[in-house]
Amino acid sequence: MFDINLNGKLNKKETLRFLNSFLSDQGMPIMSNFVFNRFFSEFDVNKDGKISKIEMARFLKKFFDVPVAGEQAINSMVLLIFD
Repeated sequence: MFDINLNGKLNKKETLRFLNSFLSDQGMPIMSNFVFNRFFSEFDVNKDGKISKIEMARFLKKFFDVPVAGEQAINSMVLLIFD
């Protein structure tokens, strides 16, 4: 859905596209470049310039404050983001 080049990771452009769509769906304003760059730096744990499925799951868990019992729902969301 957001992984345009189908490499299994989201580059900065793909990540920004996802985040702005995600925030819009939540009724929130889109991210400024400054906030986006802070986000990307925080969640690109291995600093490869891409957000992996594991890194995206960490973001979603933090955003939704998901307990361990809700991890299956997060994993399903991640699959939708990358497919």
